[in-house]
Amino acid sequence: MSQQGSIFEEATGTYIGELLEDMIDTVSRTHKMYCDVYVPEFFSKDKNHPLTYVPLWAMSLPLKKGDKVIVEFYQNDLTLPILYKNPDEIDKGFYEKFEFGNFVTGGSVTKPTAENTLSSQRIGADSYLIKTASYTVIHQNNGFVLIDKNSKTYVYGSEVNIVSTGNVQIDASSEVKIIGTSGIILNGHLKVTK
Repeated sequence: MSQQGSIFEEATGTYIGELLEDMIDTVSRTHKMYCDVYVPEFFSKDKNHPLTYVPLWAMSLPLKKGDKVIVEFYQNDLTLPILYKNPDEIDKGFYEKFEFGNFVTGGSVTKPTAENTLSSQRIGADSYLIKTASYTVIHQNNGFVLIDKNSKTYVYGSEVNIVSTGNVQIDASSEVKIIGTSGIILNGHLKVTK
C-alpha cells in the first residue's frame, strides 16, 4: 500500500492508528464526535487527512495523544475512517460488581448490597456510571453517589464536604440522625426546632 492514500484506493479490514491529539481537544475544536488519528498505511502525519468518527460506544473513552486505536473505513472508503475499537482490554471496573467499601460501625446507614452490573459507561480512569437492577451509581475510585429504585440516595467518600455561602437546609418528614464515632463538633450557632 502507498504512503499516501488515494480517494480511489480501497481500504478493507482494520488498521492500527495513533492519536495525534487528545480526543477532547479534537471535539472542542470541531464541535463534532471525531478524533485525529494517523494511520501510517494511508496517511502522512504532517499532511491533511480525514478525522476519525467516534461512535456512540466510544464517546466516554478518555483517548489521549499517542494512544493506539484500531480504525476501519466505512464502505472501504479512505475518506470515512471510524474508530473500530480500542485494542486494550476493557477495565474490570466496567463489568465487575462495584463494592461499596466499609460503612461506619454502629452507624445508622445500612450499606447497600452490591449487585451485578447491567450496563456501564466509563467516564474516565476508574470512574464509571453503573446501572444494576436496583440502583444507579456514579463513582470515582471508592467514592460514590448511589440512587436506588426506591429513590434512596447515598453519598460516600473518605471525606464528604458540603459548602454553602448561604443557608444549608435539611428537611426530613421523620428523623434526622447524625452519628460521629469520635464526637460531633459544632462551631457557630445551632438552632433546633421540633
